[in-house]
Amino acid sequence: MALLFGATITIKVLERKENETIQRYRSVLKYSRARACELESIIEDEVRHENILMEKIGEERIKYLGFIVLGLSDAIIEISGIHAGTLGVYEDTVKAGIAGLIAGIAASMAMAAAAYAQAKQGGMGRPATSAMYTGIAYFLTAVILAIPYFIVHQIFIAFAISIVLSIAILAYISTYGSVLYSRNYLREITETTLIILGVSAALYFIGDMVSRFLGIRV
Repeated sequence: MALLFGATITIKVLERKENETIQRYRSVLKYSRARACELESIIEDEVRHENILMEKIGEERIKYLGFIVLGLSDAIIEISGIHAGTLGVYEDTVKAGIAGLIAGIAASMAMAAAAYAQAKQGGMGRPATSAMYTGIAYFLTAVILAIPYFIVHQIFIAFAISIVLSIAILAYISTYGSVLYSRNYLREITETTLIILGVSAALYFIGDMVSRFLGIRV
């Protein structure tokens, strides 16, 4: 877990079990008035040490998590939409993959520049580091989503695999939100998946109509 999600997330997950222990300590308080001060001291220590631990760790990925999620989420929705929009235009999967990659590289640079400006104005971390995390997250996601088009040479199967990879990335980043901010994991991933599928479906129909209207198939 520490390798996949980092030390902070691992501590938060382990602390969930300790919260059950804290509740058991509190339930014993009324039965052990003689040792109430000692129990209260233990409870206070349990509540306090988690925050101290995480402050000492100070993982950079957690500090810039908002920028990483921004890059990942935007890339998933935009690149999936681009691939869906070209389904009606491209017959060659390699061309479709290259189109997604070029769009991803351009968009990653634009997102990095936007993150730099946002961090500079809002004072959220170092602007250069914020831009780096956003741009790299976007670029890597675009590359991952384009890989199936260079391996599988049936356009709809390549697109389906790309969508599955999108959902897998979403499942990964949703773990951070659910653990750090106590969000509903299933609800968060369901909502974002529906957005991806909705955007992809809309752009597929738009791309297909444009292809039919202009008579373009490449």
